Amino acid sequence: MLRRDTIAAVSTPPGKGGVALLRVSGPEAFSVASAVFFPKNKKSLADQPARRAVYGEILCAGGMRDSGIAVLYPAPASFTGEDVAEICCHGGVLVQRTVLRALFAAGARPAEPGEFSRRALLNGKMDLCEAEAFADLLEAKTEGQLKLALSGTAGKLKRELDGIAGRLADAAAALCAKIDYPDEDLAGLSPAELAGVLEDARGRVARLIDGYEQSAPVREGVPAVICGLPNAGKSSLYNALAGEELAIVTDTAGTTRDVLTTDLAVGDVLLRISDTAGLRESADEIERIGVGRALAAVESAALVLFVIDRSRPLGEDCLALADRLSRAGGTVLPVFTKCDLPAAADPAPIEALFSRSLSLSARTGEGLGELKKTVEELFLSGAAPGEEASLAGERQYAAALAAKTALENARAAHAAGMPEDCVLADVEEAIAALGELDGRGVSEEIVSRVFSRFCVGK
Repeated sequence: MLRRDTIAAVSTPPGKGGVALLRVSGPEAFSVASAVFFPKNKKSLADQPARRAVYGEILCAGGMRDSGIAVLYPAPASFTGEDVAEICCHGGVLVQRTVLRALFAAGARPAEPGEFSRRALLNGKMDLCEAEAFADLLEAKTEGQLKLALSGTAGKLKRELDGIAGRLADAAAALCAKIDYPDEDLAGLSPAELAGVLEDARGRVARLIDGYEQSAPVREGVPAVICGLPNAGKSSLYNALAGEELAIVTDTAGTTRDVLTTDLAVGDVLLRISDTAGLRESADEIERIGVGRALAAVESAALVLFVIDRSRPLGEDCLALADRLSRAGGTVLPVFTKCDLPAAADPAPIEALFSRSLSLSARTGEGLGELKKTVEELFLSGAAPGEEASLAGERQYAAALAAKTALENARAAHAAGMPEDCVLADVEEAIAALGELDGRGVSEEIVSRVFSRFCVGK
């Protein structure tokens, strides 16, 4: 239900910063902000021009004074569709807290997580697809995830769904007319035209589903492992991909004892990557445990970066490991490291076991670009992230699957010559599923679940 009271929250991240933004939304937003913010031009804040930054003083109970900027956004031309006031103050933790408490004392209440965006949804300023894209935008960790989220906030999915649902609604209207007035010669869709509409809608929904499945390496990440013999350069490669010293690197074999895992962006692909202990026989019990965990990680990985020291000749242990990895379930990519040093390894035995390999230097960065390009080629197909309309999350995916199933049933019923009301039932089911996808037909529980992902102040 849409609550008609006035809410306030700090919209910038918690903690100390240069400035902080406090947002107030609701019917009393301007009067609440006016009780705290006093423009230097001596006019009341509520009397200031809309959407114009105004400099002034911030006065709070207890004598706390600050200076800052305020902007008013009258309804309906605001993010929430309500009157919105935004106040920028200095970003000290105590300053933010004091100003926020002053807004509460003036009549606002604390905003709940995602409540500003939820009000925007309920006031028709965005649909649920855009709201979920905003949530993904806030959580994006990679360029690829950012591109997918921005595609949703730009309304690409909404426009695609409107186009599909619009054609289906026309088809449903034509079917209804034929059912209700069977003896009338009403202009409508011919059997061939109806079949075309159903196939077009099914194909467009299927492309959304395929795009969602193909973008899984961007959204969810690819389980990946860096493995190899001791001192092959595994931890150096791990640090080079991370851009910081996450793993200890020494000349001592067996330095890495446990599996180190982090999320790393490699091009547009998110790798959930693990640096593992060097694979060798060892009398050290702790190292043996690390080797066992490394082998378990290799078995469950979708991508194995098999690191080989290019500056040393290939030994029997390296060839034996290569043979073992050639039978692994995931994609194995041999990576010859230390290419800035004179080459001593013959790559032929490795290249005979695997379809591709590459060389790089973790120290100089040479070859890292080629590694990123190769990973994208292995795990990305179709359009680049964000180029086309894309689904966001399992809720939308499930609704799209339901719509596709209903359309396939409608197409089969029509092709079999079944009565129009049978075809109509399936078409209406598809329209309902599309309505659930974009939020027109979802329950309050689902809406609440979507906005529970948001931070306070968004």
